[in-house]
Amino acid sequence: MTLPVLVRLFAAAALLLAAAACSMHIETPPIEPMNPEPELSETRKARLAAIDLGDKAPPMPAIEELRIPPIDPDVRLPRAGEKTAFGLTVTPELEQLWRAALDKDWQYWEARLQEAEASLPDTPEAKFFLQSLRIQTLIHAGRTDDVFIALETFRDMEYALFGDNAETLSQYGQVHFWLGEPDKAIGYYTQLLADAGDWWIPDFFYGIPDNTGTVTRIAKAMARAYIGMAGAYLMKHDYAKAVHWGQRGLERQQQVIRLTQHPVFGLVVKADAHLYEGEAWLLTFLGSARIGLTGDVEGNRPILEKAEAYFEQAQYRWSDLVVKSISDYALYDIGLKPQATDLIGVLPAPAPATAERLSRAVRFRPDDLTAREDMTLPVPARHTIALPGEGEVNSYDFVVTPALARVNDAFLAGEYETALDHLDDAAIEADGPLQRWHASFSRARTLIAAGRAADAEAELARTEALEIAYFGTNLGSRALRGEVRFWLGDYEAAIRDELSVVEALGDFRAPTLFVFPPQIPQLALMNRAQFRAYLVIANALMFQSDYAAALPWAEAAEQLFEESHYAWQHQLYSAYLKLDADMFYGRGVNLAVIAAARMQDGGDTQRADRTFASARAYLQAMGYDAGVSIVEAVRARALLDAGEPAKAETVAAAAAEQAARRGLAGMLWQLQALRGEALLALGRPAEAESAYRAAQLGIEGVTGALSTDSAKRRFGVGKDEVTRVLADLALARGDLDAAFADLERGRARAFVDMLGRRSVAEGRQAELVERIRGVSDAIRRQRIVNAAPGAGTAEGVTRVAGLMDDRAALVTELRRRDPEMADVLNVSSRPLAEIRGRLAPQDRLLYALPAADGGEPIRFLDIRRGGVALGTTAMTGDELERALTPFASDEPLRHAPAQTAAARTITEGLGLDGGADSGVLYVVPSGPLYFVPWGALAIERPVVVLPTGGWLARGAEGRSRVRRAAIVGDPHLGTSWVSLPGARTEAEDIGRLYRAETLLGGQATETALRAAVGDGVGVLHLATHGLFDARDPLASAILLSDGTGQAPLTAARLFEQPLAADLVVLSACETGLGAATAGDDFLGLARSFYLGGARAVVNSLWPVHDRPTRIFMTEFHRLARGGDYGGAWLAARDRLRAEGFPPSVYGAFVLGGAASG
Repeated sequence: MTLPVLVRLFAAAALLLAAAACSMHIETPPIEPMNPEPELSETRKARLAAIDLGDKAPPMPAIEELRIPPIDPDVRLPRAGEKTAFGLTVTPELEQLWRAALDKDWQYWEARLQEAEASLPDTPEAKFFLQSLRIQTLIHAGRTDDVFIALETFRDMEYALFGDNAETLSQYGQVHFWLGEPDKAIGYYTQLLADAGDWWIPDFFYGIPDNTGTVTRIAKAMARAYIGMAGAYLMKHDYAKAVHWGQRGLERQQQVIRLTQHPVFGLVVKADAHLYEGEAWLLTFLGSARIGLTGDVEGNRPILEKAEAYFEQAQYRWSDLVVKSISDYALYDIGLKPQATDLIGVLPAPAPATAERLSRAVRFRPDDLTAREDMTLPVPARHTIALPGEGEVNSYDFVVTPALARVNDAFLAGEYETALDHLDDAAIEADGPLQRWHASFSRARTLIAAGRAADAEAELARTEALEIAYFGTNLGSRALRGEVRFWLGDYEAAIRDELSVVEALGDFRAPTLFVFPPQIPQLALMNRAQFRAYLVIANALMFQSDYAAALPWAEAAEQLFEESHYAWQHQLYSAYLKLDADMFYGRGVNLAVIAAARMQDGGDTQRADRTFASARAYLQAMGYDAGVSIVEAVRARALLDAGEPAKAETVAAAAAEQAARRGLAGMLWQLQALRGEALLALGRPAEAESAYRAAQLGIEGVTGALSTDSAKRRFGVGKDEVTRVLADLALARGDLDAAFADLERGRARAFVDMLGRRSVAEGRQAELVERIRGVSDAIRRQRIVNAAPGAGTAEGVTRVAGLMDDRAALVTELRRRDPEMADVLNVSSRPLAEIRGRLAPQDRLLYALPAADGGEPIRFLDIRRGGVALGTTAMTGDELERALTPFASDEPLRHAPAQTAAARTITEGLGLDGGADSGVLYVVPSGPLYFVPWGALAIERPVVVLPTGGWLARGAEGRSRVRRAAIVGDPHLGTSWVSLPGARTEAEDIGRLYRAETLLGGQATETALRAAVGDGVGVLHLATHGLFDARDPLASAILLSDGTGQAPLTAARLFEQPLAADLVVLSACETGLGAATAGDDFLGLARSFYLGGARAVVNSLWPVHDRPTRIFMTEFHRLARGGDYGGAWLAARDRLRAEGFPPSVYGAFVLGGAASG
């Protein structure tokens, strides 16, 4: 052994002997009484200035100059038998308590608290020590309400024992720091640090201090304050001050650590896990602040790595999460790390959803999910489900403006139209890109709630652009678009949209543990998009009766909600992750989806019943009566699908009664339809018809401007199905008149639904129409309020009943003045006897019956003047669709033989091969019959396609008696479209025929066209491009010019401001296409011209080349001038056929509306 080593050993021994023989007293700083408010007195401000950074830049020593001490591998928690700084002997019970706190096992900690208390001496010091430990534990457990109560007692306890509030101040600072309130935290910390000044424990001991407890208490409080100051300023993005306080704290913390590692002083100053945890927090805050200040990630990485090592030695449970979250906070802020939403990027167009993709995409809770305690999901108190008020911070971390507060209040009250009005003001107040996006997103969400899903989809185009600009992704708007499509009843499109969201999010889950503020707007966007996507997919699959596929999505959605709810109700995290009202409502309905899926295929019905009961209780607690009705509708549907029609009928009947009593008109018809389906399954057709009849009346009561729901099908029942079943029931008992009436009402309802709240034929009966619309708006608004959570009252139900009576009287008056306008606003139909009386002796009306599926034979009501018969053809809807395939060709000559064969198949299959028949054949199509090229069939009589059977009873009101023509040809549409020289020649030919001026090229504008039409013309001929929008038929358009480029004239605009003409000819691509909707109304351009008074409309089913089009149009117009539209159509068809054109050419043109003018 060397001499220097021996000398050191003897010196150490001498010091030990001296230390054992004497004690020492350490002076501590005077700490003034605590100011309960986080504010500094003027005296304290002066003291703080001496140690604060001020306006100076903090010193930035090199990493090695920080002199970070090596880690002692023996550092651990105090064990039983050892002494604490307060002179208390650690008991086994206290050791267990410490271990529970280290493991963050708060429930176990609380269960062991009384045992630990009983094991310690009954002294003020012991009580103070245990209360200090309890407060620290409660803070980390998120029990902040309990913390503030405990701190009141603790403040008095500390002052009585020690004459100051050093630790109380540091604990107040810590709880506000963890609540995400850095300014309040700094206010408490600086009270302590200003009084303490430069004091710190000595770095030399000649004996055991006689005031160890006091010294340790103040030093620990100061250390906590230094850590908190560094963290609070980092939270405020004030990196310079964070560095200053982090380095100041680190110097003092490391002095203590070096003392613990001294061979002699370590007997006095002992290291434990808490000391190392404090060092780790300081290193984490300091390293992150230095990165924020300098942008030097690599240069400061060693500090963060050392922090991880200290956390690990302290056995801190979430060390990796802490270091990463805090350093990321700075990296996000200075732009060195892309936001999660930026990494997701813009979602591409959604691809078709397959079973494999759906199965692969769903994510369940991982086994290693981190949370501070067990997750519980209580039924929330109604007052807790709210939206933030003025001055509060919302889910996206910005302050709610006065206008946005009014939006939130109106939304929760179910006054969605009022909310939309306030959103105009909120958009004006929006002073940043995030706020502007939020205003647009809120508008779309409110439009959905108001039953205006189509309007919401239109708004989402703007929402998406704003979202991409701020977040770098369209995740939220895509998820909301999926919900829109769900409410529109397009479940496949909804699933496609939401699956693209789920796949983009991958393994993302909203955190259940936060150690520092997250990127709140991005987290909110991702959390809501994910929850919405899972909910919509689960609901859409269930509504398609695919329960097996729906169940995993619903169960995964429940897990996501549990995790978000846990964070929302956690007092430390509620500022980071908030739940909006619609998430609660969605969760309640999702429970019903889970129950419904569990009921299928011999599932556990008792468990399903308990889940249904939970869903009802959850929604009842929120006052969401409409939600309870939805749950009962899901339950009835599930019972039907599980083969329990008797139980389904009982559930649906009781729910329908409740819906009627609560004024839930939108739910009433669906529940009655479910009841009707159950009664049919039970073999009780008369009762079933009564239920379906009640459903039909309910549908008509929520049609058009009265509608609060855009979907035409839900819970496995649809508006079209109600019509079809009623017609089938009537046919089964041989009542063809009743079947005709039901089918006509279905078509009329679809037309009124299609127009909705649009302005139609502006100027016609303007005052009366406006009064009807005003009453309709009042009815719809009140119904929405009645259905809103907690807003429905008996008075609201009574008010709707009175308003419905007022509306009925106004519609009756309008029908007397202008029957056609009345049909736009209210469902009506003509009796079959009147229609038969309108037919000539040789005429025939084939009224197609809607089919439940394409595999059923096509059926007609064969209506003639002398009687009506039910006809069943030899062709199914699927067979007709296949037969039509050869006509969809860009090369008609090449497929002419196949077309000829197909035409023969269709003619024979539909039983239309009576070539010698005379008179007019009228057809009211259904399904694929809309796309039949009637001219291609072996029919030698005029064929006229009608939108409804009642069309034959149309009068001549509004007809133009002026025989002049307005003609458009080849408008100038810019570079995106090829010119149509054939259309120009055609228009010129027609113009010469009628001796009318033609609008060509850049002159073919809407303004010029409306001037040419004036109050009405005999003929309107439009030879231009046409567009068909299958998703929104009212967006279908003919293309005019604005002088330099295209100017679409949409069907919607034509409904608002019709062009009055007796005969309208649409000689353009795709102008005849439309969409068969629920109720079998044909939505396209033709219908919009009928409202303007057109008797007949000629259009093409598909594009036809210039030469045959010109031949057909010239021949047709030449003969139609005398008013025989049917004869002109037939002659023009025959001309093309005689010249050898294929069936797809001579059969492309369809005559609709009337056979004569």
